[in-house]
Amino acid sequence: LTATVGSSRESAALRARLEALAREHLPGESGRDTVLSTEILLSEAADELAVEQVWSLAGAALLILLLSAFAFRSLWIGAHLFLPIALPVALNFAVMVIFAITLRDVTSVIAVTTLGIAVDSTVHLLDTIRHHEAAHGLRRVAVFEAYVTTGRPVLVTSLIIAAGLAVLGLSDFQVIANFGGLEALSLLFALAADLFILPAQLLA
Repeated sequence: LTATVGSSRESAALRARLEALAREHLPGESGRDTVLSTEILLSEAADELAVEQVWSLAGAALLILLLSAFAFRSLWIGAHLFLPIALPVALNFAVMVIFAITLRDVTSVIAVTTLGIAVDSTVHLLDTIRHHEAAHGLRRVAVFEAYVTTGRPVLVTSLIIAAGLAVLGLSDFQVIANFGGLEALSLLFALAADLFILPAQLLA
């Protein structure tokens, strides 16, 4: 039997229908492995990967929040990191849904690496803002000075890394092209979150 399915959900539905036919016409052979194929195994692996992705991202985000709260000696300050690092990851998955890019071993790495790079830039900016605020006592002035000083290298490095990864998007190998394009886009989302979301939170 040859079948064309576009997602693990379609694969599961097809398998259920074939198993129902097997129970009806092959009662002595009905069992979980009555209907089996490489595609079915890959679809089940993709489902497991999606579940693992959710748990790993949740665990990483919680760990980042706790370590940041410990480093800044304030849970409230550490909580300011959450939105700027979570938003790029969420937008990455939104782009994958819009362009029908499947979650697989290569694309599953993007969210975690985006989380790591985003938190690095956000912590640098937040720490600089805290130092300037301690010196001047005015948060608005501290945010402005931090973005003039630390904001410049964060902007330059983010654009350089995104440009380097975007080159992979030109690859003829679709998996590599998806990885490069999505990773570059996620870094731009992270940069935008640092430039607009973080200061908005602090000034609000």
